[in-house]
Amino acid sequence: MRLASNLLFSAATLSLAGAPVLAQGEPLPDLTPATLKLSAEPALWYMAPGGDIRFPTATTAPTQEVNADDINMDSPRLSPFFELNINAPRWGATFRGVTMSANSRGFTPSAAVQLGDTLLASGATAQTSLDYLQLEAEVRYAVFPFWQDLAETRSDKPWQTFDHRFDVVAGVRLMDFSLDVTQTISGTTSPVASADETYIMPYAGIKGSALIEEKLTLDLTTTMGGIGGFGGQTGFAWDILVGFQYHLTPNFGAQIGYRQTLFRLSDSDTQFRWNGAQAGLYFGVVGRF
Repeated sequence: MRLASNLLFSAATLSLAGAPVLAQGEPLPDLTPATLKLSAEPALWYMAPGGDIRFPTATTAPTQEVNADDINMDSPRLSPFFELNINAPRWGATFRGVTMSANSRGFTPSAAVQLGDTLLASGATAQTSLDYLQLEAEVRYAVFPFWQDLAETRSDKPWQTFDHRFDVVAGVRLMDFSLDVTQTISGTTSPVASADETYIMPYAGIKGSALIEEKLTLDLTTTMGGIGGFGGQTGFAWDILVGFQYHLTPNFGAQIGYRQTLFRLSDSDTQFRWNGAQAGLYFGVVGRF
């Protein structure tokens, strides 16, 4: 009996010696998942503005519609693009923005064209400039959150390699731009037509995410919304983003995807109209905290 007691005492001593010991006063580690997560996603969007444009006019004179390609605007360029996400187990918020600038894009019309209040002659030396800003602020609610975000569902995960999340989205979109056409005659540059517009419209949509494997995720967001008749403005926009993220570490990764914003914008007070889109690939990095 004494031998058995000694053996049990020795085994217990060895077990305690091998276990990690917390320093006096050191708090126990928190093994629960974080309830609030932040991700910052700076990127570049290789996008091209396109569509049919009718410039504003201050008179009742008819103004023609031109394609973005006719005024040398339908060509892709790298534009800064960012997205900031705040995520909780059920609720979340996103702030997203892109800005694009193209200056003095030269073109020569093959035939005379009426742009706004000015008739641009055939063969004229002309330039187009565009400054474009698009911002979105949205809130999200997860109908199906990631399993690891809710402690009560972690033990019920039905499969190990394909987690998913589905959110409903609501927000406000701002589209602000200045589109100018000028011509050069004998070394002197003079304005031809200009469109300076700002559209603010509510929208709604969905966002889905899937954890394909431990480090790779797929995200899809699509939203649409518009305004009608406010101050003569009518607007509609449909935005879609689909992308992949590969997380090199839990807090850092890379992403690539495709985005297209389709829009229909008009102003009955000035005859302005732009039925077009911004589309192209984007790529960047992801930081998670």
